[in-house]
Amino acid sequence: MAKINGTLIILDVDGSPVTHVSNATLNTSRELPEANDKDSAPWADHLNEAGLMEWSIDVDGNADWLEDGNVQTLFQLITGRTAVPIVFGPEAAGYVNFTGNASTNDLSLETPSEETATLSGTMTGKGELELIITS
Repeated sequence: MAKINGTLIILDVDGSPVTHVSNATLNTSRELPEANDKDSAPWADHLNEAGLMEWSIDVDGNADWLEDGNVQTLFQLITGRTAVPIVFGPEAAGYVNFTGNASTNDLSLETPSEETATLSGTMTGKGELELIITS
């Protein structure tokens, strides 16, 4: 079983890595439409062949307030109201990566006194999330 250091996993947004990220989480889910009837009781049942799937990426890290830093990048994505291509995974060959288009729908900037300024945000997938193997 191969293990990988999480530091090697990058979040590439629209062709450029998001800088100063300390944590990024890929979330995937699928609805399970209920298929209960009197014969199911007392256990719930669902349809295997149905249900919408969705995905998102939560990101947090140090806020880079310089021009072209992660604050500007993520702010422009949220105000631009467009989905952009993302890649989530290691850059090395032979590894699994996830690709798709996502819209930034949440951005929080925290600037505590005498501490590091941080950011957090969420990008929600628009359409399919694909799994690819890097070459």
